[in-house]
Amino acid sequence: MRHVFISPHLDDAVLSAGDFLLKLKKENKKVLIVTVFTKFGKEPISKDSKKYLKYSDFLSLEKFSQARKFEDFQAMKKLEVKFIHLDFVDGGFRKNNGKVIYPNHDKSCLFSGKISNVDENLITKLRKRLSQIIKSDDVLYGPKGIGKHVDHLIVRKVLASFENKQFLWMDQPYVKGIKKKPSKEKLEVIDCYKSQVKCLFKGRVRLKQEKIFKKKPVKIGLISSRGGHFFQLMQLKNWWSNYDRFWTIDKGSDSKSLLKKEKVYYGFFPEHRNILNTVRNTFLAIKLIFKEKPDLLISCGAGIAVPFFYVGKLFGCKLIFIEPYDFIKNSSLTGRLVAPIVDKLLVQQKLQEKFYKNAEYWGSLL
Repeated sequence: MRHVFISPHLDDAVLSAGDFLLKLKKENKKVLIVTVFTKFGKEPISKDSKKYLKYSDFLSLEKFSQARKFEDFQAMKKLEVKFIHLDFVDGGFRKNNGKVIYPNHDKSCLFSGKISNVDENLITKLRKRLSQIIKSDDVLYGPKGIGKHVDHLIVRKVLASFENKQFLWMDQPYVKGIKKKPSKEKLEVIDCYKSQVKCLFKGRVRLKQEKIFKKKPVKIGLISSRGGHFFQLMQLKNWWSNYDRFWTIDKGSDSKSLLKKEKVYYGFFPEHRNILNTVRNTFLAIKLIFKEKPDLLISCGAGIAVPFFYVGKLFGCKLIFIEPYDFIKNSSLTGRLVAPIVDKLLVQQKLQEKFYKNAEYWGSLL
């Protein structure tokens, strides 16, 4: 069994889990550090990236890139661990068709917590690359995403697709609270990253106490009516089959046969413009969400989604609504009712974006 740390950048694993890494080595555990974003692209770069280089005491992108990798080589040598550089381009330097994707290194952009749609292809490639490295019995460690740096969130998103036992670390130096000087052993490793010590800490390293905790398995609830709504959710099987889940749907030949191995609860139908069944489904939602405790509810409609989403919101669930593909002239009634409360409202056609202020186009399920 290996302890595999998936580090977004060349210093993240050491900054956030350095003492824990040292502890594992003292216990003669097998450790592998996989660093994802270890390249910095090519000139020209954004103004904020130039400032970052300057604060790191570099003017040349090429010399900066060489120095960052050399610093990591030194740190890994001191830790005496195996490591892999995947050579994806750092978020602050990443481009699409020659244009920088995240030009501003602030909360409006690189630290916004919002991964650009352009990075979906990168996510697919990263998932494939990691699947070639990660073994079934590996214990995985990764960032929680505190600080909302998009690269950290990308790594966390990709790790969520693996079924291995997982732990998350609190991202340093973004963790808030009282900070202190790290242990002597950890500080010796951090000092290998001279450019980052200067840039991030102005030469005086102060960090919050490390915290690494077991990742809670994500549970999802799939809420649907039969027919086209159900068919569209079924197209996401490669995604939702990775999670603990339950369904709420109406009883019929299609739902019975396709969901015979799933945990299914049957709702009250017809629900479309039916006040009595809406009330019944509201009480059912309270009962099931209290019982199942889902982290996420997802639906393509129809009406049964409304009571489940509003009850789910009260229970703290994340909500994703996918506008059905065939609504072209007008938005769906369900979409209009849940739009104010959802965390993601996805449309399947570009022309549907005009229906909602918070719509995001991620492609079609059909």
